[in-house]
Order: sequence, then structure tokens, then C-alpha cells
Amino acid sequence: MVMLQEEILAKELSNLKAYRDRAEERCRRFMDAKNRTIGIDKDYLDRQIREKRLVQEREKRERVEEGIYNESLRLAQENAHQTHREATQKITQSVTSTLLHQMSLPKNDEPLKPSANAPPLNINLCGTSSAQRFDGEDPHHSTRRAAQRRQVTTWWNTQTRLKRSAERRDANNERDYASYVAAEDRHRATVARDNDEERLRWNVAVRDENIAASDARRVRTDDEG
Repeated sequence: MVMLQEEILAKELSNLKAYRDRAEERCRRFMDAKNRTIGIDKDYLDRQIREKRLVQEREKRERVEEGIYNESLRLAQENAHQTHREATQKITQSVTSTLLHQMSLPKNDEPLKPSANAPPLNINLCGTSSAQRFDGEDPHHSTRRAAQRRQVTTWWNTQTRLKRSAERRDANNERDYASYVAAEDRHRATVARDNDEERLRWNVAVRDENIAASDARRVRTDDEG
């Protein structure tokens, strides 16, 4: 795929260079007063037609080559998929035939936990399937499921306890913040009230002082008169 992209890029660069060369040659022919004639330059037009035909033929060949390449790639992919399917089918048939053969062999009928008086296991009467353990067998399934249920219950209780603890902590923080805001508001209100009372007392004192000064000045004026 990378080689194909490099080939396409090289062809595009070659086409661009050829176009630039033709444009430069045409410009030189047009600017040359000796070669410039009035009317149609039939030779140059014929050359353009031939070059355009060559370009079209080259592009057609490239499309044909690309189609052949794509078809070859498709056939190669189909062959690879077919080979993989055949190999998988052979493996499946081999495993199936092996399992069917093992199922046809006699099984061990002895108990899982034989008593002390039980006869020994007769290997000659047992098939290979009685001595193997498949990956799907799980003798501790019930015990494992019970342990998983206990684990899930413990996890759920822990998560519930943590969530409720976080909710109580958040509620306490909100209540403490509300108390802080209320205390801050009361303090600000007290300071503002004290400031208003102090300002009122100051104004009253200034007023009384002004009245006393005015009365004293009026008395002096009356005495002088």
C-alpha cells in the first residue's frame, strides 16, 4: 500500500513537471516575435491534442493496472480466508472426533469416595474421559458463588455506610457554615447598631455644644449692649 501511494505521488509530480514545461515552452513561443504569427498555431494545437491523447491513454493504463492490482488483492484475501476456514474446520473436526471417541469408551462406575471395602479401580474398564478434567468443570461452584454473594453484600454495606457517613458529614458542614454565616450577620448587625448609636450620641453632643456656645455668645452680646 505504501509503495502504491509513492508511485501515485511520483506520477502526479511527473505530470505537474510536464505541465510546467509545456507552459514555459508555450510562453517562450508566444513571447518570441520571430515565431509568433497571426492566427491559429496549428502545429502547437496538434501537439496539444497528441499530448492530451497520450495522457488519456496513460491514465487508462493506470486505471487498468489499478483494477488488476485490486482484483489480485481481493483474490489473495479470499484465498487466505478460505485457508483459515479450512484449517479451523479441520481442527474442529479433529476435536469433535476425539470427544466422540472418548464418549464411546466405558466410564468408571465406582463412587467418588469409595469405602474401605470397595474394590480397587479397574483402569482397563475405564475410558480416557473418566481420568481427565475439562476446563468447564467447577466442583466448588456453589461455595464460590456463596463467597461471591457474601463479598458483594459486604461491599454494598461498606459503600452504603461510607455514603451515609459522607452525607452526614456534608450535612454537618452545611449546618456549621449556616451557623457561621448567621453569627457573622449578627456580629455585623451589632457593630452597625453600635456605630449608629455612637454617631447619634456624637451628633447630640455636638448639637448641645453648639447650643451652649450660641447661648453664651448671645449672653455676652446682651451684656456688652
